[in-house]
Amino acid sequence: SAASDVQKRQVEKEIKNDKGEIDHLEVTLVNETQTKVKGVIHWISEKHSIRAEVRHYNKLFLEEDPKVLGNKWKECINKNSLVVFDKALIWNTLKDVKELDRFQFERKGFFAVDLDTDTKKGRYVFNLIVTLSESKELKKVKGGEEKPKSKKSDKKTE
Repeated sequence: SAASDVQKRQVEKEIKNDKGEIDHLEVTLVNETQTKVKGVIHWISEKHSIRAEVRHYNKLFLEEDPKVLGNKWKECINKNSLVVFDKALIWNTLKDVKELDRFQFERKGFFAVDLDTDTKKGRYVFNLIVTLSESKELKKVKGGEEKPKSKKSDKKTE
């Protein structure tokens, strides 16, 4: 089966070009019994990809109700309310997308084609519309730490 043909690889070295961009990776095959995988890279070859801009929109305010801060409401603006990945690579099968088409990007969430997309000029823009379950790292990028859930008091009420 195709799934059994997949082998795990470990990145040993990033080889960069004169511009400081990653040109290629040196990898070694990893025996599954040797190590526990910490993460997975979803690889798209240059031959099968197109460049896109991917926008992650997050909460605009770090405070639930910024009005409570009065004139200091600007202090709770989330500086990471918009994170733009302008060098994302997507499968070239998406080259004929239409405005507002929706797709799931593996392990990230659901995205809609933005009105700024111009397929004739090779400009592709996707907006995050629904996240999948978020990692702690993604929550930090969004500018909000996960608030601890309130614990029930150990005190007995009388």
